[in-house]
Amino acid sequence: MFDNGKVKVSVLDGIPLIEVHYSGELELRDVAWINHVILHELTPTPKLPFDIIIDRKGNYSLSVEALMHMAELMKDANRVAYIVYSSTQVKMVKLASNLYLSGKQVSYFHSTSEAHAWLKGYPAAAVA
Repeated sequence: MFDNGKVKVSVLDGIPLIEVHYSGELELRDVAWINHVILHELTPTPKLPFDIIIDRKGNYSLSVEALMHMAELMKDANRVAYIVYSSTQVKMVKLASNLYLSGKQVSYFHSTSEAHAWLKGYPAAAVA
């Protein structure tokens, strides 16, 4: 597991799991670090394009600079499953889906097991 004090990056059954435990603004260096860890530090290295689970444990936002680079940083992502805890987080997932994740399969869930099942193709109903 990798942890920069704001975000933990690990692997769940071959799927990168990003746990944002920070409540505040993530900067470009934070999201670039996540991207670097996924592409160069995780073992085994995910095959491109990779699926990803993002657990929104914290109530984070993205800086303007980070937001401007998210499409480039997420270009290697395939399907994106978010774990959400509030209606505000659901709105943020929908915004991300329409902005920098446009053209990708994006859904949200209330548990890691539901997100994992969706990405592995098990019968599980997506919330989005």
